[in-house]
Amino acid sequence: MHDEIPLRVEVVRSRRRKRSTAAQMIGETLRIHLPSWMSADEERHWVDEWTRRFRRKMSADRIDLGQRATALARRYDLPQPASIR
Repeated sequence: MHDEIPLRVEVVRSRRRKRSTAAQMIGETLRIHLPSWMSADEERHWVDEWTRRFRRKMSADRIDLGQRATALARRYDLPQPASIR
């Protein structure tokens, strides 16, 4: 299994937030915003979900896109990319 990226998680509950959840990185902390009425089970679900999403995004940021594009071009017999946007 791959190494997991350690994240410090902070949950913020809000009475103003009615249904939606949101998350953002503040420094090295993943701050997750939830409605105040959510149960502990729902909180666990959203903490797991947002943590998974941010870990995936953080691991994707470390991929060398030029190298990946070249490998895919070779694999699928496509022209080498001149640039990546």
